[in-house]
Amino acid sequence: MNKFARHLFSLLGYGLVFSLLGGLTVYVYMNTRFTLEPWHTVRLQEEFTEARSSTVDDFNAYQQLEDRLFRELHEKIYQDAATSGRIFNRYQTNSSSDPSGHEINWNRSFELEVENPRAGILMLHGLTDSPYSVRALAEKLHGEGFWVVGLRLPGHGTIPAALTRAKWQDWAAAARIGARHIQKSIGSEKPFYILGYSNGAALAVEYSLSALAGEQIPKPAGLILLSPAIGLQPIAKLAKFQLQLSMLPGLGKLAWESVMMEYDPFK
Repeated sequence: MNKFARHLFSLLGYGLVFSLLGGLTVYVYMNTRFTLEPWHTVRLQEEFTEARSSTVDDFNAYQQLEDRLFRELHEKIYQDAATSGRIFNRYQTNSSSDPSGHEINWNRSFELEVENPRAGILMLHGLTDSPYSVRALAEKLHGEGFWVVGLRLPGHGTIPAALTRAKWQDWAAAARIGARHIQKSIGSEKPFYILGYSNGAALAVEYSLSALAGEQIPKPAGLILLSPAIGLQPIAKLAKFQLQLSMLPGLGKLAWESVMMEYDPFK
């Protein structure tokens, strides 16, 4: 290798290193503008994952685990609004945005039963949402004779930190629990459908393709896809590298594009 080639490769190497360091410095600087709260960092242990499918294998067990999860959430995260002064923060007990202050906490999985159902329907909400986003449709369909299950997907309805650890395989495993429960409840002779909103629609498609490929799960009679999140831009693949960097000591804020006030009780 001649002197010019060595010099060129040396410049390219230095350029790459300084570009990476410069980009990392900018990211760190941008993310020092806000403070991470406990709901951005705490790990909840009672969340459902695909690995728990062997022991949490039906909807009743899923809801029991969810009960423990929300008790853990309250113990580890919630503070007294009277002492903190954050009367609009959803993570303050008895604040204006405290979900438990509503008649029904719509962050939770729910089931609407009906005698002699015409069909069953599993409802899957979108990314960062909760079962609240499909409740109006659930009540409408229930009034028309459908047995409805609105499933809270893992990582949702609790704290933002939970979504940094949830995987699509966890959501897919939960959807299978909901589907089996509906078929058991209405009987195999009645049709069952999946309604998916946004990311829930992508899960509905994944579920159906798996059933068609031979997986032993109840086959839906049809899908209802609302604003389906089916396609992503290729650049979305880079998001995983930002998440991996955020796992390094001192770089936890890189997991967040922005941090805003948590005032929505069901988002």
